[in-house]
Amino acid sequence: MLEVRTYLTPNNEEPYKIWLDKLSDRNAAARILIRVVRMAKSYWADWQIRRNQK
Repeated sequence: MLEVRTYLTPNNEEPYKIWLDKLSDRNAAARILIRVVRMAKSYWADWQIRRNQK
């Protein structure tokens, strides 16, 4: 399992958490958190590299 770490500012704030908490769409926030958990578990099933996009 991968370790997921968030950035801390010099005054110990977490911009990622602040942004996530400010999202008005709770379903979107939940989907983002699920995606991060899947990434941490190395589950990349629906991810693919896109090349030569214009």
